[in-house]
Amino acid sequence: MRRIVVDVDAGVDDYVALLIFLHADKLKNVKIEGIICTNGNTTRENVVRNVVRLLELVGRTDDINIHLM
Repeated sequence: MRRIVVDVDAGVDDYVALLIFLHADKLKNVKIEGIICTNGNTTRENVVRNVVRLLELVGRTDDINIHLM
């Protein structure tokens, strides 16, 4: 199993990619070790808010670390 860290700016493309990685993690194809939030499409604060909302939606807020860059 590959261990990965995902770097996102939580635009639509990164949001969809993160959903795909979360599904792959659920299937045990990868292990998400953390998510790095960077500014890009929006501010880091909005990126974190969007990522947290997604993790809440899929019930993964307790086991995936979020980091700011």
